[in-house]
Amino acid sequence: MTKQDLAKEILGCKNIEQLPQKGNRNCGIFVSIGEHRFSDKFERVSCKFYKGDGTTKGFAEGYMPFHQRDFAKIPELKNPLIQQSLECGIWENAQPYSVFQFIEGKMLRDVVGNKDNPITTPTLSIEQAKSILTDMFCNVWIPLWSAGIRFRDGHTGNWVLGEDGKAYMIDTEQMRKDAIEFLYNPTSWTQRDKHEKSCLKLVHGIFADFSNACGIKITDSSAKKILANTNLLQSLSSLGRTDFSKTNAITEFENTLKKFFEK
Repeated sequence: MTKQDLAKEILGCKNIEQLPQKGNRNCGIFVSIGEHRFSDKFERVSCKFYKGDGTTKGFAEGYMPFHQRDFAKIPELKNPLIQQSLECGIWENAQPYSVFQFIEGKMLRDVVGNKDNPITTPTLSIEQAKSILTDMFCNVWIPLWSAGIRFRDGHTGNWVLGEDGKAYMIDTEQMRKDAIEFLYNPTSWTQRDKHEKSCLKLVHGIFADFSNACGIKITDSSAKKILANTNLLQSLSSLGRTDFSKTNAITEFENTLKKFFEK
């Protein structure tokens, strides 16, 4: 049985679309067309296959517990701006897979570019950039981190700009170890500290990319200097650890937004 036929069987649909390997948006390889087994939840869903036969430690101890147990138990992950996990398991032919909500839109990385592939012609207005960044930080990032959850990769390759203009976080698998730690060992920050450190290194680049996408030319080093004159990174790191409130973190984000976009 081909992967395409297998995806049809898993999703319970007659027609399916295969996404190109490049830029498959980390939300699956095969996407449903028309009615499917999860139509009562979402209009379109995607099926993602994994390497191996499902007996590997990474899948059996990481992916499956997160999708089957932890994702449903963490209320913050039910955020409508976070791609939803619907099913995960090993199909009859020992093929490991997961099923996700499919987010219609463009990869945010393709909209704003990055330092290795910068945008040369403005793709966003300043107001659009501010609105998207607000979705990312105030409506997803800060609520998750306030709950003690840490994700590893906040870069724009893990976000989709939906057709409604909102930013949607995808690839929730990157936080699966943190989810287990958050639920069953909330005093341990070993894994979360590593994820946090990796993620905070990306913040200046995110603001630089959005600035450039608006026609505000700014270098990577300049973005670092601007960010260093704010308390945003410190406020994000404090979330979930202390009594530092979401309100304070949002205020720091808004102050940072002004430094980048209100000259």
